[in-house]
Amino acid sequence: MKNFNEFLQTEKFVNALTPATKRKLAPDVWAILQDAYASIGGFKSAANPDELVTDSHLWKAVRIKDKIVAIAVYKKKHGRKAIGYGSDGSAEGKKGIKEIMIDDLKRGWVESSGAVEKFLMRNGGKKYLVPNTRAAQLTGKEILNLDPDGYHYTRLIAGKPHVKVIIGTPG
Repeated sequence: MKNFNEFLQTEKFVNALTPATKRKLAPDVWAILQDAYASIGGFKSAANPDELVTDSHLWKAVRIKDKIVAIAVYKKKHGRKAIGYGSDGSAEGKKGIKEIMIDDLKRGWVESSGAVEKFLMRNGGKKYLVPNTRAAQLTGKEILNLDPDGYHYTRLIAGKPHVKVIIGTPG
């Protein structure tokens, strides 16, 4: 078992706020996000790593032995809005992204569906559901339909309707 000092040297959460810090991390972050969103055609919140650097507010990364293993990317929109989560698939990466996502329930918000929604709902997200009547204001997007459950809504993403839910603490 590692002693505490060895642990501190090998595991680190990195908050990237400046463009310079983000540029250093961008190749690894971009690769992780593209892999994480591959099943839906790749990460679409930015066209390339340079745009991700300039159009995002904060990156929270987990670095193990100088390697980025997990990442969360945020925009400044009614507080801290998560726009992308991913890990390298390693045990450390999966653990790190889970910790970030659960912590985000109290400090930010995410518009989610699919695996992210299911994970958050299993890990305390029910307590942080945001009424769908706030969706248009928070997202700045046209909402096509409000689900009778009071939380889910439908909006267009890349020209196709998607059912989403907001989980977390906006503003």
